[in-house]
Amino acid sequence: MKITCIIHIFNEEYLLPFWLNHHKDIFDHGIIIDYNSTDSSLDICRQICPTWEIRQSRNEFFDAIDVDAEVMDIEKSITCFKIALNVTEFLCAHVNLKDILKDYIDQQIAFNITTISPYSLDILEPSNNKELFNYLLYDTTKFRYDRPPNRYLHNYANLSYSPGRHSINHPSSDMNNISIIWLGFFPMNSKLMKRKLQIKQRQSKYEIVSNFGFHHRLDENKMLENMNAQYQTGIPLKQINEKLYLTIINKYI
Repeated sequence: MKITCIIHIFNEEYLLPFWLNHHKDIFDHGIIIDYNSTDSSLDICRQICPTWEIRQSRNEFFDAIDVDAEVMDIEKSITCFKIALNVTEFLCAHVNLKDILKDYIDQQIAFNITTISPYSLDILEPSNNKELFNYLLYDTTKFRYDRPPNRYLHNYANLSYSPGRHSINHPSSDMNNISIIWLGFFPMNSKLMKRKLQIKQRQSKYEIVSNFGFHHRLDENKMLENMNAQYQTGIPLKQINEKLYLTIINKYI
């Protein structure tokens, strides 16, 4: 039984080392869809996960419908369990995934995984995963369940995703032993902000007119304003999800 992760990247040299080092021992294989990165992203992938596949995207832009169609076509070629994540999404398993999935190897099933978002008003500059995850434990880091509902770990041919891959046209079951931490605004620093501001370069006119991915078209001040607003109503991780808090301690601290 294998577990495969599919991700798509464009100039992700800041988050990729954190993301790959965190997931390389969780997944048996990875398929990286590259949107013609011009930085060191591909070299980072080859260095940290040399056995993972790198595929050039058939799409020129990050159009949600086209991105998801490519992901679903790739999913059809994977016969066992798979999940599609963004580089901002860090999957944390509170138990060994294969111990859970082995009971479902002979049936089709989709597990939905809830996402939680951290925010901090501090400028944080982690240099490795231990530092990154230690920052998540600070009382000054606040968390909210404010992302679209779920990502899905499944063994269907594909999930017939709605645009954005946050809902599916198949039945699903809760997976309470896994969480996803969304690092869209964390750790906030100049490198993360540069990453956020560049994404709008890959959006087509159709994406803009349809108002998909509107949050990627905000300027820096508006992004920081939104982050601060989310922070004000957040809760430290130990209070909002003690199981995830302990999982991070056991893995990184």
